[in-house]
Amino acid sequence: MITFTTSGSLVDIKQGTSSGGFNVIRSINSNSKNITWSYGSDVSRIDFAIDDLTFDSIPANQISFDGVALSDATGFKAAVEAMFPNLAATPGGGSYLVYTANAVHNGSAGVPTITVMYGNSVGDIIWTYVDVGEYEGTLSDTFTEGKTICFPRGDAFDDDGDEAIYLSLRQTSTNTVSLRCFSALNGGNRKELNTSIPVPLEIRVYQ
Repeated sequence: MITFTTSGSLVDIKQGTSSGGFNVIRSINSNSKNITWSYGSDVSRIDFAIDDLTFDSIPANQISFDGVALSDATGFKAAVEAMFPNLAATPGGGSYLVYTANAVHNGSAGVPTITVMYGNSVGDIIWTYVDVGEYEGTLSDTFTEGKTICFPRGDAFDDDGDEAIYLSLRQTSTNTVSLRCFSALNGGNRKELNTSIPVPLEIRVYQ
C-alpha cells in the first residue's frame, strides 16, 4: 500500500501494510510540481514518479490519499491535484497519455510487426508503409503540437562494420508520427531492417 498523507505544508508518502506498519519514504512540499503519472487501457494499474522515485505498475486500489483509496487509475489525477494544487494550476503539469510498443521487421517490404505493450492510453495508431525503412502512424487530432514527445528521439545509429542502423520516431503533425527504421551499407541505399530484436517505441502526449 502507498499512502499520501497531508502533514501541514508537507505531504508524507508512505509505503507498507496495515499489519506491518508504514514507513515514510519521502516528504515533499504540497507546492511541488515534480509528479508525473500515466496509465494504459488497464486502469487497475498506474505508473507514477515523484522527484527521483519511480513506481511502476502499481495496483490503483493500493494507493490512498488522506485515507481514501483509489478505485482505479482514472481517479489519480483528481486526487493528486487536490493534494498538490500547483499541478492543477499548471495544465498538464504531470499527466500524459502514453503509447508503448515494440517493432520487429523481417527485412521484407511492408510495415514492421508492431506489438503494443502495457501502457496505451493514446489510442490505436494505424501504421502504413511510406518508403524503404519509413512508416507513418496515424491517429486523428491526437499528437498535440508542443506536447508530444517520441522515443527514440533522433537518428541514433550503431555501426556494425560498415553498416549503420538508423532508428527514429518523431511527430509530423497533429494526426501523424513518422518512424524511420532501416540499415545502410557504406552510406549507400537503404535496406529494410532485418532483426528479431525489438525496436522499443514510446509516444507521450502531455495533457
